[in-house]
Amino acid sequence: MNIKALQRVLHRIELKPLAVETCTRFLIWSIDPRVPLKDLRGHQSYSNAGRIAGLVEGLPLALNMVAGYIKASRTTLEEFLEMWEEREAFRTKYVADRRAINVSAWNDGCDERRKE
Repeated sequence: MNIKALQRVLHRIELKPLAVETCTRFLIWSIDPRVPLKDLRGHQSYSNAGRIAGLVEGLPLALNMVAGYIKASRTTLEEFLEMWEEREAFRTKYVADRRAINVSAWNDGCDERRKE
């Protein structure tokens, strides 16, 4: 099949970030579809769902992956946030440690060159 023929049958869909409110409602309802749509704002995990929506920057696929993970692992939104924050703290520390190692190695290298 040539490119022209392929272009005629394929369609491009652009997905943009969703609003936090939309993400929050989607996440809660994806995890527990028994919650009536009119009661989503009063759900006990509403604020945590909103925080997660912000963390994934409203990206639909990322949000869907979070919902799938939470359902498959049987964690709560609060537990997911705790894991996310632990991972971010580790990542931040790891990056800071790597920078310190690199700066130290650079300084050691510069000191050695000065001695020459």
